[in-house]
This record gives sequence, C-alpha cells and structure tokens, in this order.
Amino acid sequence: MKKFQKYRNKLIFDDGSQIFVTKEMIQKFTLQGKDSLSEEEYEELIRYRIRLSAYTWLSKRDYSAKELEMKLSRYCSQKQWILDLIEDLQDQEYLDDYHYAIQWIQAKKYGRSKMEYLLLQKGLSREIVKKALEETYESDSDEIVRVWNKLGEKAKEKKVMALLRKGYRYSEIKKALAEIEE
Repeated sequence: MKKFQKYRNKLIFDDGSQIFVTKEMIQKFTLQGKDSLSEEEYEELIRYRIRLSAYTWLSKRDYSAKELEMKLSRYCSQKQWILDLIEDLQDQEYLDDYHYAIQWIQAKKYGRSKMEYLLLQKGLSREIVKKALEETYESDSDEIVRVWNKLGEKAKEKKVMALLRKGYRYSEIKKALAEIEE
C-alpha cells in the first residue's frame, strides 16, 4: 500500500515523492476521500500521469525519443514504464525521430557537420541522422553564398570564420567562394 496526503492538486506519498493530479484523474482513480493506493492502482496512476504529460509536451512541440525519455525520467523513476510509453507513442506515430530530424534540419541553418553534431547530441541514432542529412543536404554552396552576402562588408577572414562556426566545411566554403569570384 502506498499512503499519501492530498494537498491541492498534488498527492504527496510517504516516501517523499509527489504527483500532480487533475480533476479527471481524481475522478477516474476515485482519489477523493482515499489516503492510500494499492501497488496496482499506484502503477496505473503513474503510467496515466506520464502518458498525460507526454501528450501535453508533444502537443506543444516535437521531441526526439531520447529527449522525451529524459524529460519523463525527471517525473518517474521506473525506466521500463517510460520505455513502454515511448514505444507506444512511436507505434501511434506521435514520436518519429526521422521526421523530427528532417524538421529540425529545415528549421535551423547550419552546415552539415554542425547539424550532424547537434542532432547526435539530441540522442538521435547515427543512421537516422545520416539518412536525414543525405535527404536534406545536397550542397551547402547556395547556403554559403546566402550567408556570405548577408555578412556584408566584413573582412574575408571574418566571413570565413563565421561560416566555419556555423558548421560549414572549409572545402565547401572555398568551392562556394570560387563560384562567387568567377
């Protein structure tokens, strides 16, 4: 049995853990007037809460599976429950790392190498990142020329350094500059 105290919209358990509950959850789990839950009721309540949180977060923006796992792990210590939920969300196509990678690449304007680094930092697999980059990036030349012109009248070295910081390869920068200077 898991004993708890109800304080406003929170259930505070004897072990110090707490969970935010909605009015719907209070009715669904008949929490009004209760001061304890069986292990089965507790598991069902926590699973319901993390599912509700995941839907709420996914309604606001896309997440990679790893990002969502990390975010949910702050609220639930049962890793297997989180992994089950993520698998279920992927089956329902609420989570799709490949689609997430494509959208992220299109929203950001970085060179291929920096984009690869950032996507790997977000927990995406190397295969998904490679496939998304191959589909999205044909040549950086047009983008390099656009950024080059946007940088205005700065010194050539400063422009090159700015492009390198954005993740463009030096060989691609040289190739694009050769096209500009022709």
